[in-house]
Amino acid sequence: MSLSARRTERTFNFVMTELVRHSKMSWGEMKGLGLAHFLSPQLLDTDGTKWTIGETAARELKELTELALDDSPFRRRVDPHEAYQAVLKGYASEYLRPGRGKTRAAEDRANLSTWIASAGENCVPLTHFIPCNIGLKGAGTVQIGPVRIGARSEIAPRFNDALAASRTEESRRRPYGDLLLADMCEEYLNAFSDIAEVTVPACDPTTSRQAAEEAVQAAVNTVHLIAGVYDTQAMRAGGPARPYIKTANVALRADGTADLHFTKSWEGASIHSSFWATLKEPGRAAMLDAVGVAVSTVLNRADAEFVAARYLDAVAWYADAVTERAKPAAIVKYLTAMERLLWTGETGSGITRRLSDRTAALCFSTDIWNFQELSDEVRRAYDLRSGIVHGRLSASNPEILKSHRLCKKVARDLLITWLSRYGEGFATPTTIEKAKAHFDGFVAEVQAETAKRRKERA
Repeated sequence: MSLSARRTERTFNFVMTELVRHSKMSWGEMKGLGLAHFLSPQLLDTDGTKWTIGETAARELKELTELALDDSPFRRRVDPHEAYQAVLKGYASEYLRPGRGKTRAAEDRANLSTWIASAGENCVPLTHFIPCNIGLKGAGTVQIGPVRIGARSEIAPRFNDALAASRTEESRRRPYGDLLLADMCEEYLNAFSDIAEVTVPACDPTTSRQAAEEAVQAAVNTVHLIAGVYDTQAMRAGGPARPYIKTANVALRADGTADLHFTKSWEGASIHSSFWATLKEPGRAAMLDAVGVAVSTVLNRADAEFVAARYLDAVAWYADAVTERAKPAAIVKYLTAMERLLWTGETGSGITRRLSDRTAALCFSTDIWNFQELSDEVRRAYDLRSGIVHGRLSASNPEILKSHRLCKKVARDLLITWLSRYGEGFATPTTIEKAKAHFDGFVAEVQAETAKRRKERA
C-alpha cells in the first residue's frame, strides 16, 4: 500500500511542533532531556541557525523516510541512512525558509518524494572487487552466475590502472586522499589468494557494496556446497586481511618449565585444481545457471522467486554451519538450512515428522537407500535440536557427534537435490500452497516406491 499524503503531513507537522517546542526551552530544560536529545539531528536553516527536533520527532521522520523509500523507484537501491540525510536537508531547506506558507498534504508528499529522488541521484553502476580465499591457484577464473572469481593475478589487472590513476599529484595534496586509499586497498587485496568481480546496476555506493558482498557470498556459499565440507571449512569472502592464522599456547609443567605450542594455518580452501573443471560439466553447469538466476536478484535488488529465495537462505545457513566449529551449533544451523527449504507453514506436533519425511524423500537416490530409516534419523536430529537449544544436551553427548555427521551429509544432499531438481524454476513464480502440495505428493510417491521395492525383495 502506498504511503499516504495524510501520514506525511502529520509527521511534518509534528516535526515542526517539536522544533518550536525545543526552541523555547531553556538550557536547563534541554539538559534535563538527556543525551539522546542532544544526539538527535539538527536542522540547518538558510541563515545557518541550527534547530533541534528531538529524539521522538527524529524517530518518526526516519520511519516516514523508510516508508517513502520503500514506496519509491529507489527501493533497495538507496541506503536508508542516505535517504534520511536527504530528507533532513530537504525539510530544513523547504520548511524553515523565511516566508514559507502553509502546505497541503499532497505537497508534503511530493516534497518527500523529491528528497528521496535527490538521494537517488547517487545511484550509478559499479563493478566491485571482493577478495576471497577459495583456492583457485592456477585454475584461471570461474563464473558463478554474474560473479566472476579468479586468482589475484588474474583479476588484479582489471583495476591496477585505476589504482595507479588515483596516485596523482592532486591526491597527494589532499589529507587522506585517493593516494592513501589506493595503497590501503591494494595492501588489503594482496592479503587474499583470490578476487571476485561483480557489477551492480544503479545503486548508491553504500547499497552497491552491500549487494556486491551479498552476491559474492552467495557464490562462495555455492562453492562450499558443491566442493564439500572438508575442503572448504577455512574458506571465506572478505573479512579481515589475514592470509593465515597463528595460534600459540604457553603452559607450565609441574616442575615450572614451559610447555610451548605454536601452530600456523593458512586461510582458504583445500580444493584440488581439477575440481574447477568439473563445474563445466552439464549437470553442474545447470546448477550454476540456476544459482546465477538467484544471485542476479541480489544485484538487481529484486525479490527472488520462492524456490530461488529459499536456496539463497538455506545455502547461507549451510555455509555458516560448515565453518562452525561447535558441533551443537552446527547441527542447529544444518537443520535450519533444511527447514528453510521444506517448511510450508505447518504447525503442531506433526511438523517434525512431516519435515523429516520430506527431507528423506528428496534425498532418495540409490537402491540401498531406506526412506523410513533416514526419516527416523532426521526426526531424531530435530529432537536433538530442541535439547541443544534448551540446554538439555551437552556438547559431549555421543548423540551430538552422530547427528552432526548425519546433518552435514543430509543438508548437502538436500541442497544439491534442490538445485538439480528445482533450479530450472528459480525464475518461476509459485506459492507456498503449491509447494506444500508438491512436497506431500512427492513423499507419497516415494513411500509407494519404497513399499514396491520392499515387496520385490521379499
